[in-house]
Amino acid sequence: MRQVITAALGLLVVSCTEPELIAPLRFNVHPPPVSPSDVQLECVFIESPPTFPGGHEALDDFIKRNLEYPKARRWEGKVFVAFIVDKDGSLSDFEVLKGIGQPADEKALDVVKKMPAWSPGHQTGTPVRMRMVIPIRFSL
Repeated sequence: MRQVITAALGLLVVSCTEPELIAPLRFNVHPPPVSPSDVQLECVFIESPPTFPGGHEALDDFIKRNLEYPKARRWEGKVFVAFIVDKDGSLSDFEVLKGIGQPADEKALDVVKKMPAWSPGHQTGTPVRMRMVIPIRFSL
C-alpha cells in the first residue's frame, strides 16, 4: 500500500508496504499475530526532503516564468504532477496524477520537465531517492 501525504508544495511522501498487516477498519478484522522477525514494514518519513535550488519562492518564480498558459480555452484549476528526485538530484519518471484536461496537463508536465536538478533528500545523512508531487495552478 502506498500513501502520499501532500503538504504545502507536496514535499512529504510516506511510503508503506506490507498491506496484509493493515486491516480495513470497516470490517473490524484484526491481523494475525506476527513476530518482529517476520515483519519487513517500510515506512519512511524523510528527515530532509528534496529542495528546489533557492527554495519554495524560487520554485514558484520558475513555474511562473516557464509555464505556458494554454490559449485554446480558458483553463482554471490545479494539475498535480509527480516525479522522482534521485540521489544525485536529477529528475525522472514524470507523470500527471490529477489533471484538468489537455492541453493544460501537457503544459504542466512540460514545465516540471524543464526544472533544474534539485538538492536530494536525506535520511540519516545519506541521500535518498524520493517521489515528489507538486500542484501547478492555472488561473485567469
